[in-house]
Amino acid sequence: MQKGTRMTNRTRTTVLTRRLACMLVAMLFSLLFGAGPVFANFARVGALTLNSGENLVRCAVIDPAGGFAYFGTLTNPGTVVKVRLSDFTRVGVLSAPQ
Repeated sequence: MQKGTRMTNRTRTTVLTRRLACMLVAMLFSLLFGAGPVFANFARVGALTLNSGENLVRCAVIDPAGGFAYFGTLTNPGTVVKVRLSDFTRVGVLSAPQ
């Protein structure tokens, strides 16, 4: 191995984590869009602009039973934004302690 090309354990973990995330997203898309006519009407139906500082959304979870979606941001401090799915309104936000 050439000098300066060694990967640290942290770098190796980061690379593997990103690859795993990409594989999971690819698998999800293949399941959703490869399922045939079930998702034929998949279309954008609305949009929500989050407040200032609630950018860099990196993850989301949908609670269909409760009717809410939760969006996690990669900000400092990290925040989770709660959105009502019926009308795409921002309900609240939870900020992580610093």
